[in-house]
Amino acid sequence: MELSSAGFHVLHILALLQVQVAAWPVEESPHLPLVRKITDVLHRIRVNTCAAHNLRVFISTDYEHLDEKEATLVRCVLDYSLSREELPVVLASQLSPELSVRVRLQLLFVQSPAQAIAACSALEIKGMYLIVWLTSQPEVSVQRSGMSQIFAHFLHRLYNLNVLLLLAHMERSTLQPFAFLPYTAGSCANTEPVELPQREWRLREMFPYRLSNMHGCPLSVIVWPIAPYMNLHWEQPRGVDQVDGLDGLLLRIMASRMNFTIQLLPNEPPELVGGSSYLNGTMTGAYRMLLDRRANLTLSSAVTGTIDDLPPVLQFVGFNEACQPAAAWQTVDKSFQLNYNPKPLLDLLENRLWRTCIYKVKHELGIPSQTEVVHRQELSNVEALYYREEHIKCHNKIFDLCKLEFCVSSY
Repeated sequence: MELSSAGFHVLHILALLQVQVAAWPVEESPHLPLVRKITDVLHRIRVNTCAAHNLRVFISTDYEHLDEKEATLVRCVLDYSLSREELPVVLASQLSPELSVRVRLQLLFVQSPAQAIAACSALEIKGMYLIVWLTSQPEVSVQRSGMSQIFAHFLHRLYNLNVLLLLAHMERSTLQPFAFLPYTAGSCANTEPVELPQREWRLREMFPYRLSNMHGCPLSVIVWPIAPYMNLHWEQPRGVDQVDGLDGLLLRIMASRMNFTIQLLPNEPPELVGGSSYLNGTMTGAYRMLLDRRANLTLSSAVTGTIDDLPPVLQFVGFNEACQPAAAWQTVDKSFQLNYNPKPLLDLLENRLWRTCIYKVKHELGIPSQTEVVHRQELSNVEALYYREEHIKCHNKIFDLCKLEFCVSSY
């Protein structure tokens, strides 16, 4: 198809007008210095963190609900940033379930702590968060109080320490990065903001490991007696001495390695093993206590039940689509239990577990077909006694090695 000279000139003029109109908000914005600072930081994060670690980014478009001045600034930032974007970016108001398991970094623009908390709660996904707080608040104490509210929500409600906040002051055109250090030698569960130096914006500069040394801070653990995994000795004064058994020993090793103090909580009711979750969303036992944030963790057989308990369990870990609508789950359930077809169930779990089922790649592994042959041999009384004694020796040796590991770690 050929264009006439007049038609070509019309298109050329329209293109120039489009470029000019797109440029006007940027060039005439009084916040251009701040726009450039934010854009530069985002560019370095994309290069030194996202590209280096192949991280997909989700950018929330909820900034359209900001005041006009703040929304215009965000549009300018994204105009600059996305024009040279070469990495996978999801730009949307809501993150679809299919993409939520692939996105690792969430970028949010807010103008108040309440907006930040609401936006993070609506996403309901783990990962790393980069929050740009656009503020005109002159009082530093009010700014710090607001940041502390955001960090407290991440620590106590989301159980997520991977958050970096960029405080962008609209009037001063300043940009300051803040994080929080919940466990230090002088404080526990601290959510006070700590200003970070602006370096190269690499992954571990932005999101450092914060649980390698908890400096003796307490962690509450839900426990119940179930031999030989968990034996409880409530008469002992220290939490580390109140647990024994295989899981108890693992808990003590964890406490030693991570340097936290064990604070035991009995299950509710105490004789209940684990807990239950139901299709109507109600939960009991350890599930209920964890959901209510009355404890930090549990171990042993907390996840018990049948396939019918899976939807609320998946919902509990943030995969709400597993039981919406209920008829969809019934299809998966019947396919597995009545038709002996596990594929729909495995496909569903794959979206949450981030693992590849072996049956899908078995042909690529090159494993030859194998046959299991079982030979049974009757033992005499003397032989049976010998193997029982060897079994006891192995059992005791494992416990001795675990205790030695625990002692070395404690030392």
